[in-house]
Amino acid sequence: YEKEEYKYDPLNQLVEVKNRNEENRKYFYDSLGNRAGEIKMSYIKIGLWSYFDKLP
Repeated sequence: YEKEEYKYDPLNQLVEVKNRNEENRKYFYDSLGNRAGEIKMSYIKIGLWSYFDKLP
């Protein structure tokens, strides 16, 4: 079971959904209140290392 968090704007329109898998969805609306767009995002964790650490 995934827990999701929901955010709404002052017009009670859904603007963001977050879940435990670190995936976000953001929603955008036109001036008439119709959903006009959606962005799906996932977080990428990046590790930094040096290639010089592998030299003998």
